[in-house]
Amino acid sequence: MSTPKYELEHSLTIAERDRLMEDLDRDGFIILPQTLPQWVIEETNQALDRIVADDRKFDPGRLVFSRTNIIELDPMFRWLMMYKPALQMTYDCLGPEFVLSQDKFMVKFQHNPEGPRSGAAISWHSDGPGNFPMVDGRCPLHTLRFGFTLSDSTAEECGGIDLIRGSHKFRNLHARDTLHWQPNAKSREEDFTKGLVRLRVPMGAIYAFHNGLWHSAQPNRTSITRRIVYLQYTPAWMRPHHRADPTMHDLQAYTPEERWLLCEPRRPNSWMVGDAQDHSRLARFSRDAE
Repeated sequence: MSTPKYELEHSLTIAERDRLMEDLDRDGFIILPQTLPQWVIEETNQALDRIVADDRKFDPGRLVFSRTNIIELDPMFRWLMMYKPALQMTYDCLGPEFVLSQDKFMVKFQHNPEGPRSGAAISWHSDGPGNFPMVDGRCPLHTLRFGFTLSDSTAEECGGIDLIRGSHKFRNLHARDTLHWQPNAKSREEDFTKGLVRLRVPMGAIYAFHNGLWHSAQPNRTSITRRIVYLQYTPAWMRPHHRADPTMHDLQAYTPEERWLLCEPRRPNSWMVGDAQDHSRLARFSRDAE
């Protein structure tokens, strides 16, 4: 297929960005007002089916498939990485210097109660990072993670994400208390039903959440295969911590924005502070560009 056409993407208005930032601060998660175009859903699902079919040849009884470093596997994953509303929100949260820190997909087939449970359920957790202390009793925003829903996820037992509204303002499940490093071994006694939200959304919906938000997922007990792509962005100084750097062969065919997000080699100090030239690389997603 040809290179995905970014001019077909959506864009957030300033008013929408303001509202989403308020929602993110209050709840720890947002649902974008736009949904993915149908052609994007279809072509991305074709890529997922092709990749998973290859994996299933070696493990036909497996129910859950996931893989990281997917941007290089198919142009549609790169299209999702450049989805403008997601990058607009990331710019609002992290400023001009952010990069892709994780790219993965997850495919959940219908769970068989008599079969293996490995990977079928994900217990309550937050995404940390655990080696950062809390600030004013909460874990600061270090990553913004987007879920691109590629199958209908409205059924109660579809294996979708469950979360605790506003839990990004609670004591983080993994972060430590002080600057002095010590493992966080304190137990959690909080009630995981207060503020519980079962995020059940239609195909094409896009949501995002704060790294401190408590969330979990259950097995898919429906006949609809659950397909989702997760893309996570982080400040440039943190560098990707869930993916390997692409090769120079891969990068040479990408746009300047794509190369920046994928951490092309750059001056050491540009990872930490950057200059006007660095800041210009993602300027298309700033509010000043609207």
